[in-house]
Amino acid sequence: MIERDDRDGIRVLRLAHGKVSAMDLEFGEALMDEMRDAAAASIRAVIITGSGSTFSAGVDLYRVVKDGPEYGRRFLPVLDAFLHAALTFPKPVIAAINGHAIAGGCILAACCGHRIMVEGDGRIGIPQLAVG
Repeated sequence: MIERDDRDGIRVLRLAHGKVSAMDLEFGEALMDEMRDAAAASIRAVIITGSGSTFSAGVDLYRVVKDGPEYGRRFLPVLDAFLHAALTFPKPVIAAINGHAIAGGCILAACCGHRIMVEGDGRIGIPQLAVG
């Protein structure tokens, strides 16, 4: 779900959850665990990146619809917690945006203190703004 690699005091967290690292309850809990561990570890910075051509496609809306309101009540606090953890992390956090960062993926990247994105066909943005 999230692959960890430590090198020279830098922790790389690679989002590898399904085809597009869509955010769901389990993804959020795993990212929170990784952020807690990174805060306690003797590392200097964290890099968050994705897999393949996608950083993250955002919230798994299919799961939200399929699992209904109870799932939403459990998931939203976890979503809030891991975005807050990235935003307030006590060490530098860099989003190495390797491709598409859509909706929640864009927000996760924005929560990081620094962002870099590869050149190419990757898109970054929050489509909810276009539809109101």
